[in-house]
Amino acid sequence: MGWSKRRRNVQGAFKVNPARRQNLTDRRVLLIDDVLTTGATAQACAKTLLKGGATAVDVLTLARVVRAADSSRAFQAAGKIPIYIPRNSK
Repeated sequence: MGWSKRRRNVQGAFKVNPARRQNLTDRRVLLIDDVLTTGATAQACAKTLLKGGATAVDVLTLARVVRAADSSRAFQAAGKIPIYIPRNSK
């Protein structure tokens, strides 16, 4: 599954529990993902956390999927994956 299809697949899949929103407000969050394939899941989670009140989201992954056939494109795509997303950039 490619990046755009994965992005559509996880769109709207994550929500911040309103009862827990106060725990997230004005906090920096570390999001841990075991394997980063396209980054679509991490990006969707990060956006949800930011909309939920987090000030920033850092993503830590243990492995990155790179296919030999398109490794140069995969490394180029890695530049599109937000690793640190400030909520209010100035």
